[in-house]
Amino acid sequence: MKKKLVMVSLVLFSLLLTACGGTPPEEEGAAPKAKTEYQNKIKGAIDNSNKLLAVYNKSVDQLYTEDLSNEEFGNMMRTNIEKSNEMVRSIDEMTPDPAFFEIHQAVISLMNNQHQMFLDAVEMANEDKIEKDNLRKEYLSIKTEQQKIIN
Repeated sequence: MKKKLVMVSLVLFSLLLTACGGTPPEEEGAAPKAKTEYQNKIKGAIDNSNKLLAVYNKSVDQLYTEDLSNEEFGNMMRTNIEKSNEMVRSIDEMTPDPAFFEIHQAVISLMNNQHQMFLDAVEMANEDKIEKDNLRKEYLSIKTEQQKIIN
């Protein structure tokens, strides 16, 4: 009986020590701060991405309604490409905490896929072979990928 009581006491004591131990306060602040900084940078990138996507989406709508010519569409996408190129570069240059590796890879993939969508759109406009249905599908694919990252 005494043996069981000693064993239970030891287990409880070790659980108590484990529960009372923890990360020193200066280390506790480091991870949340890094997370907040990273989230703010990614939020800015997503906001910029949405601005470019809004231009793209409106331009595709205007192709359908014939309010925009293929040439005008190509010019709008060239402007998007310049801005997108800068955004991709800034994301590529980020060196986030290793804890954010997977999410960062997803953001890099998203931004590069979006950039490729703009490049493909310009190529279609240059060849005067715009496939509006494909443009719309690519947009929806990018938005779906974006929502997976956000959520």
